[in-house]
Amino acid sequence: MVSLDSLVTHSYKPEVIGKSYVARFPGHQYKLKFHSETSMTWTELKDGKLTSNTMKVDIERIEVGPNVYLVTWGEPKLGATVVHLQDYEHCQVWTNIVMTEGNQLLKLTGKLLPQF
Repeated sequence: MVSLDSLVTHSYKPEVIGKSYVARFPGHQYKLKFHSETSMTWTELKDGKLTSNTMKVDIERIEVGPNVYLVTWGEPKLGATVVHLQDYEHCQVWTNIVMTEGNQLLKLTGKLLPQF
């Protein structure tokens, strides 16, 4: 009997630890630097350059499909909770950001590109 695991093949397995990616959303761009499975720094980009708007956050990364990760973190200083769905095979990222103040929800879809 053939197991289901033996039939599944992955063409790309992202090694994100120690690497950086750029999340490009309409009107917003961020560099995401993954320090470990539980730590990441995001930095806002303007005109392709790093800004002083940056924050190191504790993250949780869960693989929810082949090369697709649910990445979550809180930003207490900004009063925000962030949820990313990062698809490394198709270079896509979806985000939901809940702002405590005003009970706002921001939803964005963009590209997730490796930074070399």
